[in-house]
Amino acid sequence: MAGAKIIQQDLFMQFKFIEVELDDADAAACVTSFEDTGLSIRGNYAMLIHRVDWNFRLNEARYETDFALRAALTVDPTVTVQQYMDDIGVIDVMEFNVDYEVTTSGGLLDHVVKPFTRSYVPPVIICAPKLGIVVSGDGDKADWRSLEIKCRVGYTTIPIDEKMYLEIAETWRTL
Repeated sequence: MAGAKIIQQDLFMQFKFIEVELDDADAAACVTSFEDTGLSIRGNYAMLIHRVDWNFRLNEARYETDFALRAALTVDPTVTVQQYMDDIGVIDVMEFNVDYEVTTSGGLLDHVVKPFTRSYVPPVIICAPKLGIVVSGDGDKADWRSLEIKCRVGYTTIPIDEKMYLEIAETWRTL
């Protein structure tokens, strides 16, 4: 067809990895890590988030302490405090509570299934230059300091025009 416009669109999911460590001096301190998305008003693309996987490594030293962990995936790189699902720019929140009792068989955490996965159907659309995670513990537990938290975001991109970019960015308040 003469004059037909070819639109490039992802056929398969891509992944963006974001990771952070809890503070090595205070597990309750809020820590953040942000990655560039490559999206901009002149780029003419939006990101469709299909799934979010959260993972962290438990080692045996950490099995002996009750602990709660909260992590949020957000498009707001200015955050300095823990985020919740109703905060502006938050896409996903993972909460993990360990109410542990020591047993002679070696513990209760053997049944924990990781990663924690959330799928979005339909996908969540974003137009933000940054995507990151905000993480903190419920208190300073020495054996949880420096815990690595990893987030894998499964996404595709779609072409959009400038007007649509502005509308989506306004929705997430990322202008």
